[in-house]
Amino acid sequence: MTVAVAGATGALGREVVDLLAGQRRRVRALGRSAERLSRLGVAETRVIDLLRPGTVAGVCDGVDALIVCSGASMKLGGWRERTGFQEIDYLGHLGLLAEARRAGVGRLVVVSLAGALKVRACEYVRAHERFVRAVEAAGVSHCVVRPTGFFRTFAALAPLARRGIGVVIGAGHFRTNPIHEGDVAQACVEAMGNEERQMVIGGPEVFTRERLAELPFEALGRVPRVWRTPGWVAAAGSAALGWVHPRMGALARFGAAASEVDLVAPVYGTRRLGDYLRSIPAAAGRRQV
Repeated sequence: MTVAVAGATGALGREVVDLLAGQRRRVRALGRSAERLSRLGVAETRVIDLLRPGTVAGVCDGVDALIVCSGASMKLGGWRERTGFQEIDYLGHLGLLAEARRAGVGRLVVVSLAGALKVRACEYVRAHERFVRAVEAAGVSHCVVRPTGFFRTFAALAPLARRGIGVVIGAGHFRTNPIHEGDVAQACVEAMGNEERQMVIGGPEVFTRERLAELPFEALGRVPRVWRTPGWVAAAGSAALGWVHPRMGALARFGAAASEVDLVAPVYGTRRLGDYLRSIPAAAGRRQV
């Protein structure tokens, strides 16, 4: 069985590739950087760019299943990346979908997000859901994996915590159960072989948004210092940011909107956020030695 993984060099894609390799599946890793693809240790790689449709030609030939982990970066500091979510996560993926249909791929696994209806006004969500609808309309066997927030999102708060900064938007009482990328990867691999059309998944612990802002401080052994920002201030700030950098503005709007709704999914993951956050300062310390 040959499995193609789009976005193979990303945080989730690497986990998927490792799982498949551990199962001795034949993996075709797809990504933008030949150098980063070469580090994955798989025999078959293809360089693709979702913004250049010609680069996906033939990438699904001989493929039994395609797992789509690719998409615009969610990094808060991704200032150099200016292309919007609609162009990448929707339009860019349409070419990959067309190629999968042409090649007769037997199973398509797409990663979107849990609770999309609650934050559907955000560009980030609209782009993902438009692609989901396109997949549904294509008539191919598919499963949409819908995780809550990735652990890596909250790891991005650690540098701020080191500087004594913690921010929560709104009242801070809205809840969610984030999930480790490795657990999401497990769901993606499982989705290849089941008959589910959708898997909504979250981690084993439910936190309030305020508690999530405190955890990076505790992982560093510091007393939490969390400041509250009214929702309207966050919305206004993201709108202003959008004038300077539309993609970062859209990302900020999504973060603000998601902070003010409950996004709790059925428990699938097993790894705990506190353990994950505590491993980050330890790893950073080892690199500095």
